[in-house]
Amino acid sequence: MALISKKKLAFAALKYTPAGTPIKVASMVLKTKLGRQAVKKVASNKPTSSLPLLSAALPQAVQSKPADLPFYGAGPVRSVCRAYGKTFRFSGRASRSEYWWYAAFVLGTGATCIAMDYSNNTKGGGATHMSVWRGEAEQKDEARQELTRDLAMADSRADKLAAYRKAFEKVRANAPKSKPSPLTLGVAAATALPYTALSVLRLHDSNLRGWWFLPAEVLCLAPFLYLRKPRAKGVRFDRTR
Repeated sequence: MALISKKKLAFAALKYTPAGTPIKVASMVLKTKLGRQAVKKVASNKPTSSLPLLSAALPQAVQSKPADLPFYGAGPVRSVCRAYGKTFRFSGRASRSEYWWYAAFVLGTGATCIAMDYSNNTKGGGATHMSVWRGEAEQKDEARQELTRDLAMADSRADKLAAYRKAFEKVRANAPKSKPSPLTLGVAAATALPYTALSVLRLHDSNLRGWWFLPAEVLCLAPFLYLRKPRAKGVRFDRTR
């Protein structure tokens, strides 16, 4: 009875309660006492009589928003807070707004840390950006001239390969060293697990299993998989109580 009741309740919610999407109402209203009473009305083919119950249950469901249920239309601050609240939670679902706001937060903090690292690395020894770039250009010109001389003096193919290898090693040795700062490493560690958990929950909301996270990230399929619309069957991933 549970599955068919959810489908009927979703239809009734779509028709009689324009305040939310059917998935939103079907997943959240069922958690309330009034929602369970509405299910009985809908299951008995009386969706119209369930309207008062649905209307009364909807505010309760929207205000509660358990962590394992998706928060449709969540703002940036609420999305980031809920993402860290779901750090160790891999059952349940997450809405598109929750995922994309937190993804924007991760990209923004990551880009800021990388920019700070680049600025600190290029300013080593009091050098300015322009002087560093000028120094790199001079080193490349010097290596190019030395390579030209070595190639002119090379008598065999092996000597030419050795000249190219020597020039490459010189340029690589003189290249400015760039390594992540402790702040960057800390930010990466603080966002990796919440992002992974939230990605899995977003896949659940579109009725996909969590292992789709691997092809989504490795094969760059994230824009396609994480933009999928919520599916009613995604409720199977909700935590049972």
